[in-house]
Amino acid sequence: MRGRPFTVSVVKEGRSGHVHVAVGGRTLQFYWEYGGGNCIARVAAPDPDEWSSSVTLAEYGRDEFLAGLAREIARLECPSATIEVARDGIYFYESSRPGIASNPGSPDGPPAQREP
Repeated sequence: MRGRPFTVSVVKEGRSGHVHVAVGGRTLQFYWEYGGGNCIARVAAPDPDEWSSSVTLAEYGRDEFLAGLAREIARLECPSATIEVARDGIYFYESSRPGIASNPGSPDGPPAQREP
């Protein structure tokens, strides 16, 4: 989403809800739910094959889009979380070291990144 202005809002409906992303004159919606254990929450996202075949999403690079979305959700909701962008979505974990990490077990995940 680099270079494209976007706005994110998190709608809470009990233990789940939707993340709305306003970008490019449209609003995209992603399901989210609270996690368990040290997982704070999970935002569901189409896997790479589904993403690339979606007329709505294909114009946005999946890895870059989800990393930008993850950073904005963390800023709004859980700034101290460690973030994992995985094949099936974004995971936010309790951590004393915030940032983004790819899923090391997923060959289709984005390149590993850590932000201070």
